[in-house]
Amino acid sequence: MSTSRRLAFLLEDFSLAAPSTAVGQPTPNPVRSTPAQQILDRLSGGYPRDGEFRRPRHQVATVFVVGGGGAGDLRNRLERGLVVSPTAEAAVRAADDVLIVPRGAGAVPIDDLTRIALAEARPGARIFVYGALASSTAVALEFTRQAAMRGLTLIAGTTLVTPWFLPPHDPPRDSALREALIVVQGTWPSAELYGVEGILPIVGRRPGGESGVHRVRHLEGAAVWQAGKKEEWSRRLLAAALSRSHSPQGDAIKDGRTQDLFGLGLVPKMALQPRAWQWEHTDRLKTTVLVLDGVVADFNCALELGDRSQFSAQIFRAPAPAEHHYTPLVAALEDYFSTGQRPWPQEREWWTVALLEIMRSAVGRSGRWLEVPKSP
Repeated sequence: MSTSRRLAFLLEDFSLAAPSTAVGQPTPNPVRSTPAQQILDRLSGGYPRDGEFRRPRHQVATVFVVGGGGAGDLRNRLERGLVVSPTAEAAVRAADDVLIVPRGAGAVPIDDLTRIALAEARPGARIFVYGALASSTAVALEFTRQAAMRGLTLIAGTTLVTPWFLPPHDPPRDSALREALIVVQGTWPSAELYGVEGILPIVGRRPGGESGVHRVRHLEGAAVWQAGKKEEWSRRLLAAALSRSHSPQGDAIKDGRTQDLFGLGLVPKMALQPRAWQWEHTDRLKTTVLVLDGVVADFNCALELGDRSQFSAQIFRAPAPAEHHYTPLVAALEDYFSTGQRPWPQEREWWTVALLEIMRSAVGRSGRWLEVPKSP
């Protein structure tokens, strides 16, 4: 049995689950509770795993919250031996490993807390950053070099890197891919993080893994649909992805009717301020991230394989307040803290940062292809 390790949380905020998204709300917020609360409670109180309720393997020893917020919500957790630290430095020094959780979806990293963790952590520590690893590729490179220099293991990700699929069949592995598409919702840049984190683990299953993204293009409004009509992204894959949704909006909200949203031509009419991100990978794979508020309220993906067959699925996110899709992420983190072994490829974290960085620079430059920096 592995030795229990002491964990420190560095949080930008802490609060209990927010109210659930209203049924039929046209622009649902995919983050319906704070990741800090979901992860901390599982690691301190336990969670269902492998058919039973598991007590945590490690001890959440200390937590630091920027600005001291969330004291009321943390009060009942003090009974479990949790200590609220006055500084981030003190929290890191009191623990073996560190978890850093920013506000919201994790699309806007808190680099300062990661720097503190990398500077103060003891040799051999394992560090996890929820969301994107860093705010830029330059900072990500700084972090990975410092971690290597000090003998630390540094990883980053969200619940989308440990996905559940509906139907419960994993995407094909070691199969050639021609094109990939994912549908997400939300505001910039959270939705873009969901798209990147959702599709990269899926397309990374092709032979040889992720070879890299060569360039990116941003489209918005009518230009999204014009590109689809020109087959610059696959409308066939969009239809397949939407077929996996269990939350169609529009008339389904009014009276529960079933509708072929794509076949009836309703998608462009329902989508509120649509935006698309097209990627060209170095091995000629094409990937499209569609941010479509008002059409469906879940995340769905579709692939065209090398033989032109299709795979499509919903990336399942369990309902609030428990949001059980945090469970496989926490299970992976417990194993990571026990063994020090990375649960997913380091290159994927780099591409998440690089893609978000180039997508940020593409905002307001609709239709222009932009080159993506190569991985170090």
